[in-house]
Amino acid sequence: MSLETTDAQSNRLAPGPLGLGGRRLDYVSLALSFVAMTGLILDIRKHSDGFSFAEEGFFTPEHTVFYGGFLAVLGLMLVVVYGRRTSGGLSWVDAVPPGYGVGIFGLLLFALGGPGDFVWHTLYGVENGDEALVSPTHLLLVCGGALFVSSPIRAAWRRETPATWAATLPVLAATGLFATVPLAFTMYANPAFLGAGLQPAIGQGLGGFVVHATILAALVVPLARRFTFPLGGYTVTFALVGVAIGYLAQPSVLAPYLAAGVVADVLTARLDAGRDSRGLRLVAVAVPTVWALTYFLVVEALGTIVWTVHVWTGAIALSALAGLCLSFVVVPSPHAPPSTRSGDEV
Repeated sequence: MSLETTDAQSNRLAPGPLGLGGRRLDYVSLALSFVAMTGLILDIRKHSDGFSFAEEGFFTPEHTVFYGGFLAVLGLMLVVVYGRRTSGGLSWVDAVPPGYGVGIFGLLLFALGGPGDFVWHTLYGVENGDEALVSPTHLLLVCGGALFVSSPIRAAWRRETPATWAATLPVLAATGLFATVPLAFTMYANPAFLGAGLQPAIGQGLGGFVVHATILAALVVPLARRFTFPLGGYTVTFALVGVAIGYLAQPSVLAPYLAAGVVADVLTARLDAGRDSRGLRLVAVAVPTVWALTYFLVVEALGTIVWTVHVWTGAIALSALAGLCLSFVVVPSPHAPPSTRSGDEV
């Protein structure tokens, strides 16, 4: 390796202006992302309740928080990238902090979606209810936003991350923010919003358990393969998700998420999940199973389950099967040859 190559790599890993690099950058970007995601949840609630574009206009308080948060994120990344380029003599590509390349692409998508959303509202009016979850401009916005808020996860993935709160909190919090996007934007398939178990309708509710269980398992298993968190870490992540979904649905929704987080903490602490495929599969099955079981316990505590025992126990079984199937996609077979790919990403 030449001296020039070594210097270039050192410059790329060096912190940017104001010392914004590594974990410090993760914390700052995470704080701004939290503001933006708060605006997103408030805006989803606003669309669900219904509002008049003609009376309130585009720049509602919810939109102001949402777009303002991401404008602040965009400003942060412009300062960091430009500062790293000028001070370190890097190209524009190399000046992007490690782990944030995909996030910057997400910001570009978001920059397209913002004006597009204004034009869409002007031409077709405001989406209400489930319409807001499938509007093309809304999907473009949230996809771009989700790519950026997950940047601290990719950044930590590339470096040594000790199992301390200071080192892993950005990963845990970013995972909670990231997970809120698919869970909130699939409310039409979320048992809590469908009143699963409280309403006679069965088909859509059962489908919601499969969708939800797959997402929950997909959160825990990749993290368990790569990171070791302090006890309580997964509970923090699931609590963030539960608070957001509880605000959109009902506060009692928080309980199943907390239960799932506790189970994830206990199993990953006791099992060698990062190197044991059987342990990872157990985690993938247990987390959605406990979530579904606790959901029905809460439903029964607040009212009466109208589904027959065949249906609600089947919903729990479907959740377990969804997690198991997901594990076979994410967790390699113990007999598979080692991958030759480095897995590096920007």
